[in-house]
Amino acid sequence: MDSPPNLSDLASEVSLHAQILERALKKQSPCEILQDPRGPKPYPRCPASETIQHSRAALINASMELYRLALGPEDWLKMSVTYSKYDIVSLQVICHFQIASAVPIPGEISYHELSCKVDLPITRLQLVLGYAITTGVFRESRPGYITHTPVSMILARDPELASWVEHNCDEAFPAAAKLLGLLQDNPKASDPSQSAFSAAFDNRGGLFDLYAQEPWRGARFSRAMKGVTRGTLDAEHLVIGHDWALLRNGGVVVDVGGSLGHQSVAIAKHFSHLKFIVQDVDDFSEPCQHLANDQGVGSQIEFQQVSFFDANPVLGAEVYLVRHVCHDWPDQYVVKILRNLMRAASPTSEILIVDSVVPPRVDERCFMERYLRSISLQMNVLFNALERTAEQWASVVQQADPRWSIYCITTPPGSMSSIIDIRLTEKRSCNASGTKERS
Repeated sequence: MDSPPNLSDLASEVSLHAQILERALKKQSPCEILQDPRGPKPYPRCPASETIQHSRAALINASMELYRLALGPEDWLKMSVTYSKYDIVSLQVICHFQIASAVPIPGEISYHELSCKVDLPITRLQLVLGYAITTGVFRESRPGYITHTPVSMILARDPELASWVEHNCDEAFPAAAKLLGLLQDNPKASDPSQSAFSAAFDNRGGLFDLYAQEPWRGARFSRAMKGVTRGTLDAEHLVIGHDWALLRNGGVVVDVGGSLGHQSVAIAKHFSHLKFIVQDVDDFSEPCQHLANDQGVGSQIEFQQVSFFDANPVLGAEVYLVRHVCHDWPDQYVVKILRNLMRAASPTSEILIVDSVVPPRVDERCFMERYLRSISLQMNVLFNALERTAEQWASVVQQADPRWSIYCITTPPGSMSSIIDIRLTEKRSCNASGTKERS
């Protein structure tokens, strides 16, 4: 068993990777990267930036461990349980009262003027912003005045990421507070209508039912998904993560639950020999076609209004693509989704599930794993679902139809999502774990 790191070792690791990262960033974009001492512009995430991503991850992991070790277990516990709720609450107030939009860019504003603009008593405003400033959201430019930081500027200028913050503050946060009650009263609950979210919002239909009743929430969630899927969840990882060029000319890819078809558009732009059918339970035919036309791939893409809980009308497609769908649903629903696709498929069809694959063992030093496991917990709170391990994915595939199995699991570089390739075959081309890294 490895000995735990000490403060000096961790500090050296932080220094090493900070220097590597800074040199790499300056080499890539010397005029733009790290010009703001409070934070860089978004880090490059393309495969060519693998050195940057490796050093960045190592730096963050070591920094987090150093922080915990420097605090010690008692102070870490006391501070964490105090900070966590007010991290959320301060952002909730900032978003609800549109405080970020009320702060000029560039420039500064006094607390007095800001309190008038957002209609909050100055004492309350100072309480909330005083805490937010300690987290990097806003800063005091001089006594009595605040200005933006890179983080607060996102809330003012990026409606997609701001919507992700609002969704978490207004919906996931109160739902998470109901998890304990659910575990006490109904620990075996396995339906979205019995989730912690349903208890928080007194909605027995679940999150998507509430969105149907209150369309503004659904619109916000759509914006949030665009924001959160940038970077490590970007559709470009799907483009490089599968051998699309091997599919026959005119081959059909069915984008199951594909919404506006963003992932189909991304693939179509690189592989003009393929045809795409985007399916969703809602009628997105006009915006889907508009997006495809705008990106120059309109002739390759069509839309069908289809529920993945019904029989699929497209028989024998080359690929049935199910991206970021299954993690929203408990096992019994995923089995139904897959079974419908297996019945529509030909013996040579591929079913590609694009979702996270949770490692079988927890790595407490990996910051991305903490994010992945937080999303898994969020899926459970919202839907009674989860992010699955490779073994759990294999189980739902076998339940759907034992003749099908996982052919391979591929994780594109820099991606949080994996491509789970399911085929009607016993052939294996992976290692014993069924997982490979794509180089």
